[in-house]
Amino acid sequence: MRIVSLCLTLYVLSMSSLYAEDTKPLLKACSHLGFEPYVIQNGQHLSGIDIDIIQETLKDNQLSFELSALPWARLIEALKNGDCDIGFSLFDRHNRRAYASYIFDVPIHTSNIRVFSLKEHDLHFEKVTDLYGLNIAYNRGFSFTYELEFGVEARKIHRYPYDHPESALKMLKAGRIDLILGNEQRINYYLKKLGWTDTVVSQSIPFMSHEPAFLVISKESRFNENNLHSRLKKSLLKMKKSGRISEINQKYRP
Repeated sequence: MRIVSLCLTLYVLSMSSLYAEDTKPLLKACSHLGFEPYVIQNGQHLSGIDIDIIQETLKDNQLSFELSALPWARLIEALKNGDCDIGFSLFDRHNRRAYASYIFDVPIHTSNIRVFSLKEHDLHFEKVTDLYGLNIAYNRGFSFTYELEFGVEARKIHRYPYDHPESALKMLKAGRIDLILGNEQRINYYLKKLGWTDTVVSQSIPFMSHEPAFLVISKESRFNENNLHSRLKKSLLKMKKSGRISEINQKYRP
């Protein structure tokens, strides 16, 4: 009788383990649509610097996951309500800490934010006030510095939000805007794609230099935040130490 009872118990435990594995929730990993070369979408396929780093991190933890690339506003909303368990890559902003837990130990990438203009535009940028009176495009939903936002709110700087860099570059070439403010590697990716590397130039002084962007965990995620944070942090540190993150970056450099 004891043998039968023991066998039944082991069977139930085995089935429970299998059931738990089969019904394990799918981790939803979300990034910013149209942020090449960090996030590159080709049909249904996603690749790029950030995508490759995150995929390897999740696989290292044997997590089942799905990747999505969303417009910036939708990405932020999905992190707030838990529709996305993790998001990447975000600058550290005080208001975002209310809904996102940052993994600060290893940035997914660092951004040099530069001012881009037509080559013939006589502009010498050193400080935000040099931009007063100009029409400037930068990504919808992005915020860079207090001084810039003050200039926009005071209507000293005219902001034109965009969702895709290619549309902003076409506006620049058509003379509808004076400048583009954006990630150096991202804008250069599109300049090369359009064949405009000799037409549009960046200012020698960066608007923001080496700004880190991080992987975050939604505070509304179905996954245990502390456990997930610890596991992902460990994998990212391992990838950094081994040089794997540098290898991925080199893979996508022109």
